[in-house]
Amino acid sequence: MKTDVAIIGGGPGGSATAMFLSQTGLRVTLIEKAQSPRYHIGESLTGECGNCLRALGLEEEMTGRRHPVKYGVTVYGPGGKNAFWVPVKGWHPESGLFDSHTWSVRRSDFDHMLFTAAAARGVSVMQAEAIAPLLNGEAVRGAKVVGGGAGGVEVLLAIQHRLQKLGATIKYILLTDSDRILPGHNRRVQRLFERILVERNIEVHLLTKVVDVNDVCITLESGQRIVADTVVYATGPTPWPWMHASGLAVDPAGFLMIDSNLQSISATAVFAAGDCAVMHPRDYPKSGVYAVRQGSPLARNLRSTLTNNSLSPYRPQARALALISTGDKRAVLSYGPLALEGAWVWRWKDGIDRTFVRRYRMSL
Repeated sequence: MKTDVAIIGGGPGGSATAMFLSQTGLRVTLIEKAQSPRYHIGESLTGECGNCLRALGLEEEMTGRRHPVKYGVTVYGPGGKNAFWVPVKGWHPESGLFDSHTWSVRRSDFDHMLFTAAAARGVSVMQAEAIAPLLNGEAVRGAKVVGGGAGGVEVLLAIQHRLQKLGATIKYILLTDSDRILPGHNRRVQRLFERILVERNIEVHLLTKVVDVNDVCITLESGQRIVADTVVYATGPTPWPWMHASGLAVDPAGFLMIDSNLQSISATAVFAAGDCAVMHPRDYPKSGVYAVRQGSPLARNLRSTLTNNSLSPYRPQARALALISTGDKRAVLSYGPLALEGAWVWRWKDGIDRTFVRRYRMSL
C-alpha cells in the first residue's frame, strides 16, 4: 500500500483530517471497518465545526441536506432560571471572533456524507480493519493473483518461491470466481494443488469476483476491499466488444462462432482461430496448444477459399498435456485423468519451454 498518511477511523474527525491533508497534495488512505452509513446518535455541532465544514467547501452540501441551522443556544440555570443566550461564533486568526452559524445533524447521514466526500476528493478509502501497527519503516506487503487457472496458480507459486529466496515475508492470496482452482483439469490435479497451496500458506478465495483494482486495494463484487500493493491478473480470455458489435454470430459470452473449417457460421469470408472463437458444435479448450495447431489448417483454408477449392476441417486433439510448475523446480503433469508430480516433470517442462523460447530469440 503506497500512501503518505494512513488514517484509521472514518468518523467525522478522520474524514475531515483526510480531506485537509489531501488538499496539501499528500496521498491519504482512510480506513474504516464499519459499513457506511452506520447508526450513531445525533449531535449539535459547535461554531468551529461549522467553520471547518466551510473550509472544506461543504456548506452548500450541508444546506442541501436540510440539517437544522443553529445560531446559538439558550443556557438555563437551576429550575429554569437565569437563562442566557450563547451565540455561535467563528474565529479567524487575524480578525478574531465573528457571528456565525452551524448545524445540528443526524450522525448516520453526516458521517456518511463526510466519508463519501473524502473519497470524491481523492482520498483512498477502504472498508477494512487495522490489525497491527506499522513501526520503523515497515510496510504492508502482499502479492495477490486474480485467476485460479494454471496461469494464475503457476505465477503465484513462482512469485512466492523467488521472494522467499530473497528473504521476503509477505502474504499471498489467490482469488478466483470459480468454485475450485484449475477448473479445466481432473480432480486429482486439483487436489494436488489444493494441498500445495495449503502447505505454502497461500490463502485461496473461491467464488470471489474482482470488480475493481487500484494502487491501494482490490474491490470485490460483495463490496469487500482487500489491501494489496501487488496485483497480477491471470484470468481467462475475454472477447473484444467489437466482435458483438460487428453483427457476426457470437455465443452468449461474445466469442465468434465458427464451424470445423474455422469459418464464421454467419459470414463465409470471415475465419477465426485461437481464444477469440468457439467452434460449433464441438468446442476446444482455450489453450495455446490448440491455438498453435490451428495455424496450419487456417492457412490452408484461406488459400482454398481464394482459389475456390474445398475446405478442410480442423480436428482438435481429444486432450492436451499440461505441465504445471509448483515454483520450486517441481511440477505436476495433467493429462486426461492422469496426475503425476515430481522434479522430473519440471525438468521435462523446463526443456520444452527453453526449446520453444529459443526459436524466437533474436541475435543483437
